[in-house]
Amino acid sequence: FCFLASYHCQFQRILTKNDDVMLRIHFVDDNAEKTAVMNINGILSTIDQRNSLYEKDITSKTREGNNYITLTPKVNELNIVKLEIVLEDN
Repeated sequence: FCFLASYHCQFQRILTKNDDVMLRIHFVDDNAEKTAVMNINGILSTIDQRNSLYEKDITSKTREGNNYITLTPKVNELNIVKLEIVLEDN
C-alpha cells in the first residue's frame, strides 16, 4: 500500500504555526493483530497493535513538496478502511 501527499502552501502553515501533521489509519475493527512496516519518506517504523485506530505525529518526517507513505504488512492481511493526513493546531 502506498499513499502520496503533497504539501506546498500548507507547509508554510506547519512551519509558522507549529501545526502537527497527524497520520490516522482506520483499520477494520476485528481485534486481529495489525502489524506492518511503515516507510514515511525513507524513515522506517513499525505498527504493531490490535486497535482499529492508529495515530502518529509525523511532523518531523514530512517535507515540503511530495511525501509518501508505504505500508508493508507483516501479516497475511492488513485491511485499511481509511487513511488520512490531518493538520492539527498546536
